[in-house]
Amino acid sequence: MTDKKISQLDAAATLTGAEMVEVVQNGVNVRTTAQAVANLAGAVTTTTYKYLYSFGVDGGGTGTLVLRQDNGALPSGFIIRTAWIDVLTILGSAGAATAALSTTQSAADIVAVTAFGSAPWASTGLKPCLPITQLPAGLKLTAQCSPVLVIAGAALNAGVFNLYVQGAPS
Repeated sequence: MTDKKISQLDAAATLTGAEMVEVVQNGVNVRTTAQAVANLAGAVTTTTYKYLYSFGVDGGGTGTLVLRQDNGALPSGFIIRTAWIDVLTILGSAGAATAALSTTQSAADIVAVTAFGSAPWASTGLKPCLPITQLPAGLKLTAQCSPVLVIAGAALNAGVFNLYVQGAPS
């Protein structure tokens, strides 16, 4: 092995945690894994929760519908850092329906009240949710909750989407 400065080494590919690294322990050079070092850093674990809505399964009458949970309710103290929806089938209505998404901690805190024919509901694909994505520190939940779809104005007659909420425990 030739003597090289660290700055002269090739850049590493994506780390897996299994890489061996040298550390000094009690004055002796020893080896450990990158994962063992990362474990000491107290890294925050990010969790993504998935919620589901389908007109064919959940209906679409006016009122508040609790979204079906793919992996549980959002825990008390959870800090939401971002959220997005994946619209698989656009929302439909024979009237002037509006839709909003909420944690139930405050009204429309995931997606503001929006006409069914407007963004984010009017086209399929991934959509960022507001205003959560604009909050620099995130939204800290004060109680366990499951997101809800609030339908007003008229009933829905179509629509399928998944809501993803990502964050970390406080």
